[in-house]
Amino acid sequence: MLQKKTWIDQLIIRKSESEQNFKWRTEARVDSLRVPHIANLKKSGLEVIDLGLESADFNQLINMNKTKKPEKYLSQASKIIEEAHKHDIKVKVNILLFAGETEDSINTTMNWLDKHQEAITGVSVGPVIVFGWPEKITPYMRELNKHGASISHQPIKGITHLDLSSTMDFKYSNEISKAIGKKYTTADDYFFLKSFSYFSRDYTYEQFITDCENIKEQVNFT
Repeated sequence: MLQKKTWIDQLIIRKSESEQNFKWRTEARVDSLRVPHIANLKKSGLEVIDLGLESADFNQLINMNKTKKPEKYLSQASKIIEEAHKHDIKVKVNILLFAGETEDSINTTMNWLDKHQEAITGVSVGPVIVFGWPEKITPYMRELNKHGASISHQPIKGITHLDLSSTMDFKYSNEISKAIGKKYTTADDYFFLKSFSYFSRDYTYEQFITDCENIKEQVNFT
């Protein structure tokens, strides 16, 4: 829908006719947003984009089947983030630590994020988790094994945690995820993003900070 100019134009018209001043957010793949439409998306009320970048490492993007042309993919992602920032649309970038992840691949992603840090409101990070009964996930696990991942443990039946590679086990991948989140997301940013359609409307920033005091070791922001 975000690729269709007529849909965006109609939303702007309906918004004006109804005299509504609503704001909305959306999840989007890099290839589902057209840069020329971002200005009008802002006019339609778009306030936050949850952008599924997943990685900035060429090999990892290919391993995830995100794209066959990583350079073009990342160029498009850069343009989206820059244009959104220009029009005061907040962008939260989603990163997925995938099978075969290494220090080098993560550093590549972080270097890319560094270049866009001023235009990013927050980064959400986590390692890939496999969901499904053991007999159903075998084909997918074979694919992940090809990239160097292996089963770490299953906290309950139907959920499988992974060691992503020989140098990045489950525990380390979670530590890295937390560190990346803290590098690119402040408490203010986190509260803003969660207040937009997640937190209760009467939940205040002061309450949020107080609650976070009890879980300092768990939070992924600074």
